[in-house]
Amino acid sequence: MVFADYARYYDLLNQDKDYQRETEYICRLVRRHNPDAMDILDLGCGSATHAVNLAQRGYRVVGVDQSKEQLRIAEEKISKSESLERVPEIYCDDIRYLRLGRNFDAVVSLFHVMSYQTENADLLAAFQTARIHLAPGGLFLFDVWYGPSVLSLKPEPRIKRVCAGDLEVVRIARPEMKVNQNCVDVHYDLLVCNKKSRRLESISEKHCMRYFFLPEVVFFLQYCGFKLLAAEEWLTGNRLDSRTWSGCFLAEATSPSIAENPYHEK
Repeated sequence: MVFADYARYYDLLNQDKDYQRETEYICRLVRRHNPDAMDILDLGCGSATHAVNLAQRGYRVVGVDQSKEQLRIAEEKISKSESLERVPEIYCDDIRYLRLGRNFDAVVSLFHVMSYQTENADLLAAFQTARIHLAPGGLFLFDVWYGPSVLSLKPEPRIKRVCAGDLEVVRIARPEMKVNQNCVDVHYDLLVCNKKSRRLESISEKHCMRYFFLPEVVFFLQYCGFKLLAAEEWLTGNRLDSRTWSGCFLAEATSPSIAENPYHEK
């Protein structure tokens, strides 16, 4: 299970991530195509930093994640947040099977959540969830690892060290390419040291990440009733190329949603 013990250190390890800038980028893309959008469904909301930032800008946000550990952090974060015009709703569920019985103006899935859908059936089910929760004209925004860059630059082992008070966390990421599956198994090893208590903790998780190419993204979107509106580099808006690690896609719900995905069994 990903984001189990790892979840406790997720925000600390991503403290250098510019969530404010990312939220402005998301809002800009959504407003460009639907300036009246107010209701947003966040699939794979994690610890809810994006959801909180969107709520602070006046959006009505529903966040969904299957990691109970992440959602505990999210609920605590929401309770402590200020300037929330509307408090985000948070649910624990699998985004492939989620059915809330309501429509949203936009569905977002951020920080490579869709890259965790490594099988075609899983991706189709997640796309179908997005489509079912949108009326025609609704927007679907997501980002993924972009294939040309992954194959060109290739993921490399990385070490990240972060500190907060008496806590020091060292994360070692060891990628393992699976080119025939268009996936990378990222082996994370965390060493957590509490300098005050001198307690050491070791955590290991494997995150399997899929990388995507533009033609297959277009195909999956069209199959699930979407029309691609924009494909660009995440945050910069630059054209996708072999140096684009994170590709961002914005699609519009067009044809009716698929009632059942024939390629997916729960």
